[in-house]
Amino acid sequence: MSIRFALLATVFACAGAAFRFMPDPGEPTAALDPPHAAARAASPSPPLDPETLRTLEQSPLTFVGPIDPAKIPQPAVDPDALRLLGVVSGSGRALAILTNGGGAPQTMARGEEIGGWRVASISERRVRLTRGGDTIEKILFERARQPPADPAAPVAETPRPTARPPQPPAAPPRAQAPANTPPAIYMPPAPPITQ
Repeated sequence: MSIRFALLATVFACAGAAFRFMPDPGEPTAALDPPHAAARAASPSPPLDPETLRTLEQSPLTFVGPIDPAKIPQPAVDPDALRLLGVVSGSGRALAILTNGGGAPQTMARGEEIGGWRVASISERRVRLTRGGDTIEKILFERARQPPADPAAPVAETPRPTARPPQPPAAPPRAQAPANTPPAIYMPPAPPITQ
């Protein structure tokens, strides 16, 4: 019983010490924190004029909603940076998957804009884009079909072998096992069950 009494006495002693250093709720806070109270008294907020108050009362204070990313104006993109990655069509609607110079791919429908270019038409392997009076056409896999950068430079042909390369000797045919032979897979016996 003496240990319980000692623990209980320690708890009450700690609680009494904690309450001793707590501020009295009736004391003004300026007495506890004079530097902050003096600063607050020295620089009060400027009063608002009635016109500003009316504007604040009339403006909505609620969140209007999310902004559609398609409506945010995008900076103009170099037409060479635009690439057609794919075309999806079906149910009378076609979508083009475009990227603007290494950015994230975007799915675009006819009439939408990417980098200042408006999608004018989408066909099976092509997309026509317009900006002002300019029109460009992007073709699916167009980089694979582009000619070499210098048309005057001859394209080196890979030499074709004239004779067949030597073949390794064929392995001798394997002997067939008789039909009633068990498979050649060995499975060790299961360990005995002990209880």
